[in-house]
Amino acid sequence: MTTRLPEGPTEAEDDAEDEPALGAAPEAQSPSQSEQMAAE
Repeated sequence: MTTRLPEGPTEAEDDAEDEPALGAAPEAQSPSQSEQMAAE
């Protein structure tokens, strides 16, 4: 699934999909994505 961009956004999306799959609320990924975007 990491064939779109070899940078990293793809990994963030994968993690975001894994988080809700485990049972985490979408609110938990919001801060996660923000941190990752800030890191970039």
